[in-house]
Amino acid sequence: QILSLIMDLRRRFLGPGESIYGRNAREHKVVLASYPRSGNSLLRSLIEVMCGGIVTGSDTEPTRTLSRALRDFGMVGEGVMDERVLVVKSHFPERRGLAQMPVKRAMLLVRNPWDVIDSYFNMTLTNSHNTTMHDS
Repeated sequence: QILSLIMDLRRRFLGPGESIYGRNAREHKVVLASYPRSGNSLLRSLIEVMCGGIVTGSDTEPTRTLSRALRDFGMVGEGVMDERVLVVKSHFPERRGLAQMPVKRAMLLVRNPWDVIDSYFNMTLTNSHNTTMHDS
C-alpha cells in the first residue's frame, strides 16, 4: 500500500525562494550521505511523501543507466543539486558527485554492511536496482 502511495504521489520541485517547514533550500540544503545500496532511494521516497511531494535531488550524473532507472521509478530529482531541492543524495566519498555542494546539515544513512555487500554485488553484476543473480 505504501508503494502505491509513493508511485501515485504528484512530485514537484521547489519554486524560486520557496521554503518548506521554514527552510529555504538555498540556505538550508541537507545532504543525504550513504554508501550505495544502503536504502537511500527508499528514504528519499519517504521524505518526498512526508514533504508533500517536494522532490529530493542527487549529485549523480543523470545520464547513467542506474540514474535513468531511478528517474523511471519516479525519482525525478536525479542529477539535481540546485535550489529546487532541499535534500540531495550523495555517495561521497565512495564516489564523487557532479559538483561540490556546500551544506551545513547532513543525514547519514547506515545499513548492515553484510546486507550492503550482497546488494551491491547484485547491482554491480546486473546494472540494475531490482535484479539479483541466482545460483544456477
